[in-house]
Amino acid sequence: MKKHFLILLPFLLCSCINASGNTSSKETLIDTRWYFGTGMSLTLTGSNKKVLEHVFQIFEDYSNLSDAYNSRVDENLKPIVNLFYINLDSNEGKEIVVDERLADMLEFGLVMQEKTSYILDGKEEYEYYFDPLIGNLATLWKNFLETKDAPLPEDSIIQELLEERKESSYEVHGNIVKRTGKAKIDVGAFAKGYAVKIAQDYLREQGVKDYFINGGSSSMAIGFYNDTKPYKISIKSLRSAGYSEAYFLCSDTGVGTSGISEQAKEYLGKEYCHIVDPRTGSALAKNDTVSILCNNPAYADVLSTAIFVGGVEAAKALQEKFSFEYMIYDGSDVLSSEGMHFVLEK
Repeated sequence: MKKHFLILLPFLLCSCINASGNTSSKETLIDTRWYFGTGMSLTLTGSNKKVLEHVFQIFEDYSNLSDAYNSRVDENLKPIVNLFYINLDSNEGKEIVVDERLADMLEFGLVMQEKTSYILDGKEEYEYYFDPLIGNLATLWKNFLETKDAPLPEDSIIQELLEERKESSYEVHGNIVKRTGKAKIDVGAFAKGYAVKIAQDYLREQGVKDYFINGGSSSMAIGFYNDTKPYKISIKSLRSAGYSEAYFLCSDTGVGTSGISEQAKEYLGKEYCHIVDPRTGSALAKNDTVSILCNNPAYADVLSTAIFVGGVEAAKALQEKFSFEYMIYDGSDVLSSEGMHFVLEK
């Protein structure tokens, strides 16, 4: 593990990453549209408008299916059976027929929950760095962050929601989803990365090599710049801290970033954010930013959240299960894995 000692002010990588490279003679298409509550930007070189539109259709479909806060309708104004519908209290315990894409995504959430779990010494129950059944806790902290002068959530309420979570589950069989218990499903840690992975697979099938998908900077898929060269990913958060250069080079991979970004709030001298530790129910920010390089953008999305919660200890443990590189900025130091090559210059 590399350790870089920095004297920095805390700020954001999640919303502060961009890409650049050399100019190309091929036609480049660039567009940004609003899905998953953020701007989804797409850059394609040597492709066509039809491919671009198909990628944005992927984002629109998965954004609608994964929406946990709003009901949605399709282009024919027919209601979509989405996550909001599954989470309705009236649907608890029912077998809900869903779009197979939503079913596959929710199944992915269960798989990643298992893969990011661990057992503490002397205990029999699993602990989780990542949990797709913390919807009620996520909503509790979301309301705290978005409500001016809101008091800190009471510990008794947090403990009650943690108990509800322990007594809840969901299962997926084919295109049928059944949620049992009061806990609600939350896919905020992986829905965007999952959709980016689907889009990346499609672009590869179409033979597109030069592409850059920027999902609000928290989830990316990166091809080859000018078909052969890496993209330069600028770490603006570190540049804002006084570094003249802060970037890493990568190609044909995925990037996942979790951090305090705009979704943070200081309360009595402590920073709270939208990322909830499923072990404690707390949204106290333990780190400023975590970035992951992984071939699979969906994995990168989940891993950035899990490591934001669990820190270096989680990163080392998860590297035994997944192939990825990481960078953690805790507000003063930058810690990274040996294969995470980046440039920091004053």
